Amino acid sequence: MSHIFISYSREDVDFARYLRAQFETEGYRVWMDEQRLHPGSDWWDEIENNIITCSVFMVVMSPNSAGSKWVKREILCAEDNHRPIFPILLAGKVFGRLADLQAENMMGGITAKLSQRLLDSLKGLLSTNTNTPLMVKITKANISQFPADVMVLKYSKGFLGASMHVFNSLQQVGTTINTAELTEIGSYQLLNTQDALTAPLVLYVSTPYPRQFKYTDLTAFIKRSFIILKEQKPDIQHVAMTIHGIKFGLDEREAFLTQMNAIFEAFISGDVPPKLERVSIIENDAGRATRLIDIADEFTDMREDITTVENDMGAYRLDIQRATTEIPAIVISDTKPYILAIMPPADSYDDSFYYGIQRPTHTYGLLCERESAELLIEMPADIENLQSRIELARGVIIHLDDKPLTPDFAMQIGLVWGAKRPTLFICQSDNTAHHLLPKDAIHTYKKISELEIFIADYLGGIS
Repeated sequence: MSHIFISYSREDVDFARYLRAQFETEGYRVWMDEQRLHPGSDWWDEIENNIITCSVFMVVMSPNSAGSKWVKREILCAEDNHRPIFPILLAGKVFGRLADLQAENMMGGITAKLSQRLLDSLKGLLSTNTNTPLMVKITKANISQFPADVMVLKYSKGFLGASMHVFNSLQQVGTTINTAELTEIGSYQLLNTQDALTAPLVLYVSTPYPRQFKYTDLTAFIKRSFIILKEQKPDIQHVAMTIHGIKFGLDEREAFLTQMNAIFEAFISGDVPPKLERVSIIENDAGRATRLIDIADEFTDMREDITTVENDMGAYRLDIQRATTEIPAIVISDTKPYILAIMPPADSYDDSFYYGIQRPTHTYGLLCERESAELLIEMPADIENLQSRIELARGVIIHLDDKPLTPDFAMQIGLVWGAKRPTLFICQSDNTAHHLLPKDAIHTYKKISELEIFIADYLGGIS
């Protein structure tokens, strides 16, 4: 069970304390910021974290709170993080921005009682079956044929990868997706698949454009998806999803750690359907599925509350009763230093990337992000996003193939040179197609072990 957050003006602190006592009498955990009673202090980081992780956001409305910058800021944070908002009317009028929500009338102050309507609403949001453990399993499977209650996918200003595959399957059975309702980040479409998938439901949640999609966006997407299902389909027991972000720039290990962490955090906080028992992460590529299991093993080794499921490879169980103990934090950050590898997107280059480039890069404590050498630059924003990624990278590795440079690939190289990032050119064999580059500037390799040596020497020179 997560907590109730109470937002109030410090002039109404006596009523806020009374309200907290009423909720605690009902058995709920409550968090309210008492530090604001000391003018000039800024405790926003703690406040924001408790808003983001709360299951219910209560705002005490009065003439005092109507003019409070803190209350306005807290309401905005709750809205941005899609927290269920419950207005409590103490005095004055209902806030205009919350007029579409049913307010609890407690104008009697410290003599007012909580209504049964409000208490019934809280039961649905704050109760969770803490006796049921959560199992997360990594499975190699075809997403269309995987049995689950609901399939969760991204809509990233368009359909890509598994999202596109499912979209095409839905179209064949006449199910349409209204993309006009997916323009705002966090908006969603929950659809009946009509047997186009084995799963009866599919949930599309809108996220930023793929190359603007960061680790914090991945956390927000996972948690937002569970909150939607909790509100719309509380009887859901089995959720399936794919791995996100790794084909469009994010480091594979960091992205998967982010995703696992977000799943378990949501379950521990109670921000999931109350009957949720299982989350399946579907991956069709056997090599990646194996790598994900290795990453998951590393993740769970750091957690006392997560254990592997005996005789079930890739399955992990969260013991909710042990989740309240001191758990080592997994540091997920969009500010970690990284190497950017620009290379052909073909699967035949995967071993070179994952074992020849990514593995030694991780050894040096750096993330390794990948960009396609065949990226189509269609608008100024594409150039700006790529330029930003290049300028923020610790260094850039450019993998050539035996094809002449395309104009877009040449532009990518030009942006790297313009940013003056430490650059390494590599190629699988003697290169004759790239006559614009000095031959001795290109490091050629035939074996992955040779590539690892080139990368290690390069990283040693820039670290």
